[in-house]
Amino acid sequence: QDPDEVTRHFQTDVTFNDSDAPPVDPTVKRVVPPTVEFTPPGEHENYFPLDLGPPIVLLPLLLFLQCIFTVGLGFFLSTLNVFIRDTVHLVGVGIVVWMFGTPIFYPAAMVEAAQFGWLLDINPMHWLIDSYRMILLHSQWPDPIFLGKFAAASVLMFFVGAKFFRTQRSKFPDLL
Repeated sequence: QDPDEVTRHFQTDVTFNDSDAPPVDPTVKRVVPPTVEFTPPGEHENYFPLDLGPPIVLLPLLLFLQCIFTVGLGFFLSTLNVFIRDTVHLVGVGIVVWMFGTPIFYPAAMVEAAQFGWLLDINPMHWLIDSYRMILLHSQWPDPIFLGKFAAASVLMFFVGAKFFRTQRSKFPDLL
């Protein structure tokens, strides 16, 4: 059968209406925060799924701190990769471990209940993700201690990464 004919068939014979939308699975409703509403498009005018409030003004600060942290980490890892070629493979494993060490797919309370709360205390991504959640999902001000700790970690990572990069830069031509 001609692929164009199949495409025309689907383009002309298949239509979707808002009333055809399947109901939302109850499991999804338990996982998604209560501030996200499950209403079909067009049911409400001026529909906004997230309840954004005054704390949204901190979003640019979080993005800036995240960029500073990322650039510093990039300086450090790129310099390390010049000397240790297997850094690429270690970073891949490290990111997976770090992702599962950060409460993204599970609540932080589970980690604290399992007596591993100290992992959250030393994980800068937990501080960042929790701050994003507080602002975007709960429309609340983030914990100032988390913000302060992440700001300090970002600046420290940036300066350590930049210093490492600058001190080793003269060796790059010989190793590349």
